[in-house]
Amino acid sequence: MDSNQGSYPNALGLFNESVITTFRNVSDIMPSGREKYIHSVGAVAKFTFNPAPSTPFTGVFGEQSGGLLRVSFAKAPASDNITPGFGIKFLRNNRLSCNFMAMPSLDGQSDMNPFALNFTNHPALPKAWALKLVALKFTQASNCPLLIGLSDCAT
Repeated sequence: MDSNQGSYPNALGLFNESVITTFRNVSDIMPSGREKYIHSVGAVAKFTFNPAPSTPFTGVFGEQSGGLLRVSFAKAPASDNITPGFGIKFLRNNRLSCNFMAMPSLDGQSDMNPFALNFTNHPALPKAWALKLVALKFTQASNCPLLIGLSDCAT
């Protein structure tokens, strides 16, 4: 277990590299030498997902599954704003893990409780112009950069 405090690199570095690797890399390990410019500091915990009996869902949503939960902030917390998010990694036997992320908003929130607002895998276009540039950067790898699909986890 690593309990050392991480650091938040300058998020502008994101514009110096392709996000295609991040969006399309089929691996559970970050490529060597790649910097994590957003959500760079977080905490990880193991979890077990137990669906309700007779659930109509499929894939990992329809069976007991285990995985990893990573909770982080997109950028260093300010005294009046945080930008919480989480990533879920369901570990599967004889298959690659399935993953998705969610956050309440790219614009952040004034409530300092990271869980005060509902999380979504389809956040709205941010209001702040700088964050609109980040969303535009994500179009380098996806025509729908703010929509995180769940189909891989449901199969």
